[in-house]
Amino acid sequence: MYRLPRGLSLVALVCLSAVASAQAPTLGPVRTDRRVGPAISIEGTVDPSTYTLGPGDVLAATLGGQSPRVLEAQVSADGLLVIPEAGTFQASGRTLADVQRAVRAALDRQYRNVPTDLVLTAPRRYFVHVSGAVAAPGRRLVGPVPRLEDALAAAGGLAEVGGLQPAARAVVVRREGGADLTVDYRRYLATGDLDGNPRLLDGDVVYLPTFDPLSEGALVGGVVARPGPYDLKPGDTVRDLVLIAGGPEASVTGVRLTRAAADGAIADRLLAPGELGTVAVQPGDQLYVLARDEDAGTAEALGLVRYPGVYPIRDGETTVRELVRRAGGVLPEALPRAAVLYRQPEAAGTQSLAPDATRLSEFDVLRRAYLQQEASRPAQVSIDLAAALRGEGESVVVRTGDRLVVPSGAGTVYVFGQVLRPGLVPFAAGQTAGAYVAAAGGAASGAETTFVIEAGTGRYVEGPATPVGPGDRVFVERAPRADTPELRQLELALESDRRNRTLQVIQTAFAAISTVATLIFAYDAITN
Repeated sequence: MYRLPRGLSLVALVCLSAVASAQAPTLGPVRTDRRVGPAISIEGTVDPSTYTLGPGDVLAATLGGQSPRVLEAQVSADGLLVIPEAGTFQASGRTLADVQRAVRAALDRQYRNVPTDLVLTAPRRYFVHVSGAVAAPGRRLVGPVPRLEDALAAAGGLAEVGGLQPAARAVVVRREGGADLTVDYRRYLATGDLDGNPRLLDGDVVYLPTFDPLSEGALVGGVVARPGPYDLKPGDTVRDLVLIAGGPEASVTGVRLTRAAADGAIADRLLAPGELGTVAVQPGDQLYVLARDEDAGTAEALGLVRYPGVYPIRDGETTVRELVRRAGGVLPEALPRAAVLYRQPEAAGTQSLAPDATRLSEFDVLRRAYLQQEASRPAQVSIDLAAALRGEGESVVVRTGDRLVVPSGAGTVYVFGQVLRPGLVPFAAGQTAGAYVAAAGGAASGAETTFVIEAGTGRYVEGPATPVGPGDRVFVERAPRADTPELRQLELALESDRRNRTLQVIQTAFAAISTVATLIFAYDAITN
């Protein structure tokens, strides 16, 4: 076999190398110092047709096949992307797919017959503006490809503002150059509907409005995962609100709808499962989702609870503490120690207290009036709501028709009766009844005994040295005198009653004397 001389072989090798160099570009060595950032957490893959590039995005151009050369670049603050050997491209505000086409075309012109690509290696984080009913409104930094949920979390979550609740079913996303989005974030939380949790763009403004739960919203309670007030959307049905509040449809036996009429009357209606999708919800409605073991009993929670109204209960099983919880708890200015639970006499087993006029012959006018007044009062159940809310003491259960009233604890003591300036006096811990009488100008002419009327129990404690608690009242008694028409009328009635009794005594005495005289005359006649 013929072999080329050694010198000619070297020449041929050099020539072949030159030909090869003329046919394919030199890509240079494979870069091994490529910058790799920390792992990024995003939801799924980025859609190049919708992802909009902006300052901070990191991209990489690849040249070659199995061992490509990688050219990394970051979108600059002025929105430009500089790819070595390809050129400078306007990137900010353009979709990833649009910039990929432009960069690939430039690379293909520079490097023929070599695979090229452009990929997004590190999506940027950016700012969105969050305002309204959130804990920490302002400009907030969110992660790559964020959703509405991320922005709300960065702003501290939903928050009450001045007694108003966040209207999370009407969140507004304001977008530059586009129409505002109004989304139902509550529905997303309940059903996972992503229409209620859209992706955000750089520079979006998120606004969370508020609503008044008593006049603009509806209250949902019972066997739901998220009880509380909800803002309403046009066309909302009872089923919509039960679903959003996390009610388990399979185990719901009905919903008790409590609605205030135009005249202020409260109407209750029990809805069967088949009716939930046909009954529209109105502002101020209260919905209580019933489980299979619920009774149809109701009790009222009034006064300084968050949502006063009528609530379903298990007769004789639901506790006072549970009733308050269903009403949203007590307000900060409430005075739980003075709360009163009223019960109708027939429910309290006190029907026998009704006065019988035929048995009152020994009672004077005042005693009969007092008995009739007290017998007609609703029975008052002894409770200590402050202890019950702390989980202390014996649990008091409520009955159908009960009415719990939680008064205000406005930091005052009411001083009345025979004092110079009756009215409210600021409460000060450790003070006695005498100190409050002095603060009310002192005792007036004719003043006698001082009493402290304890909040909640209504017990009268005598003496100016009696300590006074928050919500207690101080009463200064006086010598009785008729200085009003009502008291004068009562005095006349008492005087008439005394005269009648005196006349009865005289008549009885005359009758007795007459009887004795008759007997004496009869005896004398017999003996003579």
